[in-house]
Amino acid sequence: MQNLIIFIFIYLLGIFNLKSENATITHCGLPQVDVLDLQAFKPSLGVLSDTSMTYSSPTVQLTPAGESMLLWSEKSPNGMNALCFAVSADKGATFTNKKIIAQNTGLGNSRFTKAKLLFRKNGDWVVVHSQRFENPPIGKAAGRGPSGIVFATSKDKGNTWSEQIFVDTDPDKKLLRGFFDATITANDELAVAYLKDVANSKHEERNLRLVVTENMQPKAEQIIDPIVCDCCPVNVSLSAKGELQIMYRDNNDDIRDMAILSSSDNGKTFAASRILSADNWKIAGCPHSGAVTYQDQKASLWAWQAGSDKEPGLRIVDAKGKKLYINSDASAKNPTIHGNNATQVVAWEQNKDNISQIAYKIIQNGTLKETNWLPNSENAMGPSVLITGKQVIMAYEVKMPNKKNQMKVEVLGI
Repeated sequence: MQNLIIFIFIYLLGIFNLKSENATITHCGLPQVDVLDLQAFKPSLGVLSDTSMTYSSPTVQLTPAGESMLLWSEKSPNGMNALCFAVSADKGATFTNKKIIAQNTGLGNSRFTKAKLLFRKNGDWVVVHSQRFENPPIGKAAGRGPSGIVFATSKDKGNTWSEQIFVDTDPDKKLLRGFFDATITANDELAVAYLKDVANSKHEERNLRLVVTENMQPKAEQIIDPIVCDCCPVNVSLSAKGELQIMYRDNNDDIRDMAILSSSDNGKTFAASRILSADNWKIAGCPHSGAVTYQDQKASLWAWQAGSDKEPGLRIVDAKGKKLYINSDASAKNPTIHGNNATQVVAWEQNKDNISQIAYKIIQNGTLKETNWLPNSENAMGPSVLITGKQVIMAYEVKMPNKKNQMKVEVLGI
């Protein structure tokens, strides 16, 4: 009897401690999940309650097995950066312990250099991320320095990884390569598009370049547009037909509209670039914002920002360039899209009561529902979304006063 009483006391004390901890990664929105399961979500990711760490760029996506995956990076107080992932087999209710993909002081993962985890048809996993050419010493401020883009592969679902390979084999390490995106092509190779400094440029110009692999070894880079907006992230995707598509902000006499380059031969050649929707945004500078897309057999949606005099704001556009939605609030930015069957969700940052929060729209069978606000998402930035059945998983950063950003994950019903 005494042992039973001790057991009950320890059990209740454990529940109290879980409820009283200030978790930095949380989970909410599903009425069928009870309190204990919600609280169990926090320790399932290990160190994410460590407020001495800085978390950045969380991304939610599906694995080939249909599991939900969370990819993020974390920085320790001594400057060590780690790129990590965890997997959920129950649509975000619980996750496995984190696994570290890569770890060093020069690893990069941010809104402008967002790491990608991709899956080949042969079962290999491929990670792509930014990497400093020279890693800063541990404990020293990183400062600024030129970076390249690297990739590595895993044949055992992320347990072990190959050596990193630089995408661009150009030996000139003074030139920045960044603002990239990547995908696996229809013929199961890696394609990485990025902006790169133009050597000996007097105006710090960059152009748009592409590297594709052959047998997963990088071929020579090719310049696919010599004059582009210098600091807007690139988007790389596959159309429903398997075409390689690269969307970027073009620059024609300071008109900085979103252009698409399409290739039907896995990046060997491209059709002439086209402006998806003419915003006619003329600006003598870079707006530091790119586009995102979701494409399947039933839907093709794009979202980006434009500050043109006519119809300024964040917009959702279909494959024909038709504007489905325009949000003219100047604070609306950093959109993200995901879909499943006939449903898509678009989420973005926007100020509400002068505080950055997450707004989102559900699109069903081509019909846009009203805008919703994600509860308890104050000081949010950089959202990522994933539809799993009738649920939406959202992950995002939380801006902290000490600049050590934390991370939250929410699960909502559609």
